[in-house]
Amino acid sequence: MTAHRVLRWAAAGIAVLVAATGCTGGGRRAEPARSAGSGPAEPVPGAKRGGTLTILQQDDFDHLDPQRQYVTHANAVDQLMVRTLTMLKNDPRTGRQLLVGDLATDAGTDVHHDGRTWRYTLRDGLRYADGSAVTAADVAYGVARSFTPQLADGPHYIQQWLTGAVDYRSHYRGPYHGGGRIPPGVTVSGRTITFHLAAPHPDFGYAASLGTTAPIPAGTDPGLAHADRYDTAPPATGPYRVSKYQRGCG
Repeated sequence: MTAHRVLRWAAAGIAVLVAATGCTGGGRRAEPARSAGSGPAEPVPGAKRGGTLTILQQDDFDHLDPQRQYVTHANAVDQLMVRTLTMLKNDPRTGRQLLVGDLATDAGTDVHHDGRTWRYTLRDGLRYADGSAVTAADVAYGVARSFTPQLADGPHYIQQWLTGAVDYRSHYRGPYHGGGRIPPGVTVSGRTITFHLAAPHPDFGYAASLGTTAPIPAGTDPGLAHADRYDTAPPATGPYRVSKYQRGCG
C-alpha cells in the first residue's frame, strides 16, 4: 500500500491578486472573454493573506514543473503556485467556467480577426515570490522550454500550432540545445507577447491557460541538467509557494 504524502505550501508574499480557480486593444477577443469580464476571480469573502495549506494525497506528483505537468491532480496544485496567461473562472450566477485573463489583462486579442495571431499584454505589478518582476520574455521562455525533448511531458498544442508541425522539434528544440530564448512564432515587445500561429486556432486562449505559458525567468533557470529542481519548487507567481517538499517521502 502506498504511503500518504503530506505537502505544505506557504503563502507567497507578493503584491498581486491571483485567480482562485483553475492562470486590450483593437481586434477581436476570445469569445468567452466578452461575457466573462476581467479576471482573476474575485477574492473570497473573509480570506486573509498568509498561512499554510496542507495537502494529503496517496501518490507523489510526477511533475510540478509547469511545462512538464499534464495530470489533473498536479495541475490543480500547480494552479495554487503558478499563474498562466489565461485561466478559467467560475461564474457563480450560471455555474459556467469562463475564460479570462490571468497574467494577461484579458483572454487574448485576435489581431487580424483570423484566429492566427494572438496578442496578450501582461498586467502591471506581477511578481514572483522572491519579489522579482514577471516579464513577457519570461512567458516566452517558459514556452521555449516546452519544446525541449527531455521536458516533453506536458501538452503539445501551442508548440504544434506555432510551427504547424506535429513533429515540432524538427523546427526548434528549446533553449538548451542551441536555440534562442524565444521560440519560433513568438514575439515580445515590452509587456506584450504575440503568438503567430501557422493556422487558425480560435481556441488558442484555452491552450494559453495550460502550464505551457507559465513564466520562467531565464536568468535563474538551473539548466537542463538540473531541471528537476522545478519539480520540487517551480517559480511561484502566487498565491502559494512551496515551503517544504520531500519527494517520495512516506
